[in-house]
Amino acid sequence: LFDHPERPLYVELGCGKGGFISQAAPAHPDINFIAMDIKNEMLVLAKRKLEAAYEAATEGIVLLKNDRDLFPIKNDRTVVFFGSEDLLCSGGGSAQVITDRCVPLKEAFPAAFFGDVEKFAEDPLSVAVVICSIASAEGTDRTDIKLDAKTVEVLNKLIKIKETSVQAGAIALVLNTPGPTEVSAVLDKIDGLFYVGYPGMMGAVALSDIMYGRHEASGRLPFTFPKRLEDEPSFLNYPDGFKCIYGEGIYVGYRGFEKRNLVPEFPFGYGLSYTDWKLSGVAADRQEYGMSDTVNVTFYLENTGLRPGTQVVQLYVGDLIWCELRSGLQLAHTKTNLISISNLLISYFYQQTHYIFRYIYNQVLHMLNLLQECLFLLIYQSTWILCFLTPLIHPLFPFL
Repeated sequence: LFDHPERPLYVELGCGKGGFISQAAPAHPDINFIAMDIKNEMLVLAKRKLEAAYEAATEGIVLLKNDRDLFPIKNDRTVVFFGSEDLLCSGGGSAQVITDRCVPLKEAFPAAFFGDVEKFAEDPLSVAVVICSIASAEGTDRTDIKLDAKTVEVLNKLIKIKETSVQAGAIALVLNTPGPTEVSAVLDKIDGLFYVGYPGMMGAVALSDIMYGRHEASGRLPFTFPKRLEDEPSFLNYPDGFKCIYGEGIYVGYRGFEKRNLVPEFPFGYGLSYTDWKLSGVAADRQEYGMSDTVNVTFYLENTGLRPGTQVVQLYVGDLIWCELRSGLQLAHTKTNLISISNLLISYFYQQTHYIFRYIYNQVLHMLNLLQECLFLLIYQSTWILCFLTPLIHPLFPFL
């Protein structure tokens, strides 16, 4: 390099926990400068990736139950982990991300105990945290949404200890699962419940910060938790085998529960916070709107608790007179706002849709799809007829 070809530059960039190492042959100052420049640039990039992973994990973890303000955990309480030894960072198949940067639970919770039943049974200030990890990948759809057998066994053991001992501590369940999970059987017997999904490489750190109150619990469910699998709108449309019929149409998720007036375990958008909120003064800017007018909805949001926090306000709309199948309510807008202990006037905008034009458009599109299918069947059948008649016609018309 430069005028010293006998002094090559060796740069080793490690992607593991050891950080980044640069090593250069002795000494040309320009070479050392290049090595340090590469090292610094990679360190900055790695830091940004860690920050992005941490932010995604903290915003995605949802607190579903928090009896007697178990969370955030006080400093005098002891955490004892049971169940899975570590969190599943990602799903399998196309969703799998292989990395050695996933932070283990033991590093994220250095003061915690693992599998110590006696500690839980004898310490009333202990918190037993049961990790339920269920793997998932494309082509391996789950046959149910129940807790796995190992988690059920651990929970039953801890619940029995808690019911028979006055010294036992609290029990919390962490759902490290690919989606909704049936928890009705144990929900009344546990004190805390988190849904973390597949939280990525910084999931354990994010969970630790949220459990101990270093970060606000601000996640909200991106889907509905049913009380049982049979309550799902798609239950009858997903038979055993390789064929799936999307028979529920637009009534997927919360729309299906709303339409059938079913009460879920946890609704879409649900999530608890460490502070209290008051929503008031919800009003539209006028009573009547034209088809293309913008609806301006305003309201006051007040943090009435003692901690700063983040709230997710969801605005749902419904059309009382519609000319096509629609759900009673649909999400029009959602926004997360960082609120201190004060009032804030927030405005949301929802653009009305011209339902008549959209209905006509959908009908025309449906007719075109039917026509396309008819043409396909006609060409398909004609091909078979020609293949069958060719041996018979060829002797009579050899020039064909």
